[in-house]
Amino acid sequence: MLDAIHEDLNRVLEKPYTESVEGQNKTDLQVGKESWETFLKRNQSIIVDLMYGQYKSSIECSVCKNVSKNFESFSICSLPIPNQKEIEIFFVNESYRTKPHRMLLKYPDNKHTLKDLRDDLAVILNKSPQAIQLAIGDKTSIRVLHDLSPATFQISHDLGSKYLCAFELSPEEQDIPSQRRLYVGFQTLKADFANEPKEIIGIMKLLVLDKQMTNREVHLAIFEKYRFQFDEKWPFKGGRPYHTLSLEQACDEAFGRFKQPIYEVYVVKGITDKVQLGQLEYDDESFSKVLSKCNENEITLEVDWRYIPAFFEIEHFKSFLRVNPYKSGIQDKSNGEKRFLDISDCLRSFTEPEELDENNAWYCKKCAKHQTAFKILELYKLPKIFIIHLKRFKTGDNTRWNRTESKISDMITFPLENFNLKPFVNNPNLPSDYFDKELDGKESNGSEEELNYNLVGVIHHIGSLNSGHYIAYAKNAKSGDWYLYDDDRVRKVESTAQIVTDTAYILFYQRKSI
Repeated sequence: MLDAIHEDLNRVLEKPYTESVEGQNKTDLQVGKESWETFLKRNQSIIVDLMYGQYKSSIECSVCKNVSKNFESFSICSLPIPNQKEIEIFFVNESYRTKPHRMLLKYPDNKHTLKDLRDDLAVILNKSPQAIQLAIGDKTSIRVLHDLSPATFQISHDLGSKYLCAFELSPEEQDIPSQRRLYVGFQTLKADFANEPKEIIGIMKLLVLDKQMTNREVHLAIFEKYRFQFDEKWPFKGGRPYHTLSLEQACDEAFGRFKQPIYEVYVVKGITDKVQLGQLEYDDESFSKVLSKCNENEITLEVDWRYIPAFFEIEHFKSFLRVNPYKSGIQDKSNGEKRFLDISDCLRSFTEPEELDENNAWYCKKCAKHQTAFKILELYKLPKIFIIHLKRFKTGDNTRWNRTESKISDMITFPLENFNLKPFVNNPNLPSDYFDKELDGKESNGSEEELNYNLVGVIHHIGSLNSGHYIAYAKNAKSGDWYLYDDDRVRKVESTAQIVTDTAYILFYQRKSI
């Protein structure tokens, strides 16, 4: 549409023949100016005055290292969306009343570490990073990750059949001094009949204990994880409601009501070759005696349910909730939480070098043959109205039997005001400044600290690649209010939060200096 308007308003009625300008032994300013002058010989309109900028394209031959520079005019800057990686993680709440969340977390690149992953998860869930402990496990073993410096992609690659877990620590568990804090894996097992093999229920959990605890206190720490079902469904009458009992009273009441123990706790030694050391007694002996029998990193506990009360839903511990943190209400979009892609990430991806391989070989004039090369595309000058197109639609190799088309629905944040584009632009002056500020042939000294733009409009695409609906948001220049344009309906926008969403497609920024 802009091209059509430009042609209708083009002040050049008879277009002369022109040739592209190359930058051999010339400065960027000289080549840029000559290229812009060449462009204006065929294109002059209000659209060019307001909305056209310049790219700088550099191609370096991989053999002779010859560099060719070209400057191209543009009206819309199409930005790639960096490929985000995903890692599956199970989040286990402090209270087992809430089932574990199976989540797919996105991370931007190979520099992302486990510490970054923990911090990202903490922001999404509105938790403190210190309240989250990462671990790797499966149904029969678990390993706590104390060192969070490894790269997330490496951990994801090495997981295999294991899973990555994030356990929420209670305030009491966080208060245990680090030198006394002990992480012990424990699993829930059940057997409906005495001679049947035990069934492992759910994923292995993590207990955070104090090394100075007694066996009784360890038992109570385990019972506390299951207690909520007794609090909610206790069928017996007593002197006072069950949920008002202390932890020890509740445990004694639960075990004393039945002829058989509802479960027994066993101590297991080993990681691959497991050996059961015996039952953990409910007494005041120091738990350190148990630890003395083996390496504390090799110890796990089995909670063997022998008699399950009718009201107790042990299957609750078997399942988990599938949660998409980017679509569900688990994150509060009004809370300013961290997203995993920003428009700045797209701009950086835009300027990353591209390797031209044998299939896309470039003709090198110095070598006089086609060669592999490296191409860099940069923003040289920006116009007064900078239009950004996010490349959300992608099409792969399509055949009659195979269509690889999709829409990228990643959340990309972008500022509404004072978007400083100075770090992404080589020359902060306008293209028209070639004939004003830069007549002396000198490059801008870059003394300007910022090059700020304000958002004035956004086009959104809602739906898939095959079907969808377009809406637009625009800012009133006089009142500063935002309005939504949806077909024939127009209404004022009460909150700008609805403008920055994962359906934003084309952004219109206006330079503040005009």
